Amino acid sequence: MLSTTFFFSGDTYAQQKTEPCGKHPDLLLNEQGKPIHVKATEMKKRILHCEVPKSPGSFDGKGTVLLEVLITPEGTVQCAKAMYGHPVMIEAAIKAMKQWTFKPIEENGKSVAVLAFLRVYVSYDYREAKEQCKNKE
Repeated sequence: MLSTTFFFSGDTYAQQKTEPCGKHPDLLLNEQGKPIHVKATEMKKRILHCEVPKSPGSFDGKGTVLLEVLITPEGTVQCAKAMYGHPVMIEAAIKAMKQWTFKPIEENGKSVAVLAFLRVYVSYDYREAKEQCKNKE
């Protein structure tokens, strides 16, 4: 099922159709069978590698894109869905996020897939964006 997400940009709205992130056989679920979202602060501590988004073309803006991310038991990003952000920055943020890796989360001694909401900073200034994306490798 496709969901529709609206993005506010100045005085206009941009619309993007995205696939839901939430399908993995090892996804961590609550008692009601709903996916559990891990806090962003916890996931930031688990970043092993983050890729700096490359600002598209001659775009000279900067800002943050909020993504819902599905992280596999191996710590790779299976899915990234934009929740909010400037339409021009969304593709760059998603492309970069799909290259991030995390230290896996374990539940009862077994690595599990998790969902998280993470912010990605996109800027025309690569050095500035790099400061927001520090690798722990």
